[in-house]
Amino acid sequence: MAIFTFTTDLGNADHYVAALKGRIVSSLSTSNIIDISNEVAKFDHLKAAYIIKHAAPHFPPKTIHIVGVNDFKSNANKLIVAHYLDQFFISYDTGFFSLLIDDLSKAKLYEIEVTNKSYNNLMPFQELIDVAIKIASNKPLAIIGTETTDFKKQFIWQAQQLEKTIVGNIIYIDRFDNIITNISKDFFGQYLNFKSFEIQFHLKKSEDLEMYEIDDPSKDKLEEICDIRQPVLFDFDNEKIMETSNKNYIAHHYHAFEIKIRNIND
Repeated sequence: MAIFTFTTDLGNADHYVAALKGRIVSSLSTSNIIDISNEVAKFDHLKAAYIIKHAAPHFPPKTIHIVGVNDFKSNANKLIVAHYLDQFFISYDTGFFSLLIDDLSKAKLYEIEVTNKSYNNLMPFQELIDVAIKIASNKPLAIIGTETTDFKKQFIWQAQQLEKTIVGNIIYIDRFDNIITNISKDFFGQYLNFKSFEIQFHLKKSEDLEMYEIDDPSKDKLEEICDIRQPVLFDFDNEKIMETSNKNYIAHHYHAFEIKIRNIND
């Protein structure tokens, strides 16, 4: 009996998750489908990777993990299957796998081109489910896709030691408000030896953020900046946007919605 897990940002209020499960059991009626979490914060690959990284080791070998975060708007034209620690992980090539896999030497990744990405009531997950069913049916990964080492990477800030201070980042806060950082126990002990210490938590205001400037903007450059969630300044000329992004156009075409417009000079 095949075991499937779901880790998504779909939530549980709509029909999406149920429809996806229905597609699986329609092909494999004896499947065991387990939700790891469908409440991942929207578009947050880092939190998705953290959740599944800590849940997957408790599942048996050959478990098939389906991961869908930010795939409604994803421009990824391929999905990736990772055979890692004797389990299978399936997601679009959005940078998720660089956050999930700590040691690439222990993983084999296969890419599968998506030629006609679906946007029906299953949204873009249809391809993920179809591939998961093929894996559960014992179809070799070498036939399903092509082995690859070329996949999108997401940048992760690393903890640093600066004189007598360790600087790290929060990567996850659970529902009990436990805070998980990227400062490991070994890293902490290496520099402080577990002596007395003080924890300082700093929230940056907008004026404290570093501003990036790009002279020649491209899709890859913008994605790199967006991944680290910092403001970016670049020249952009698009007549259509200029025609439609003004108060009169919005009020005339979108009068049914509440729109708040703020003057940035105030």
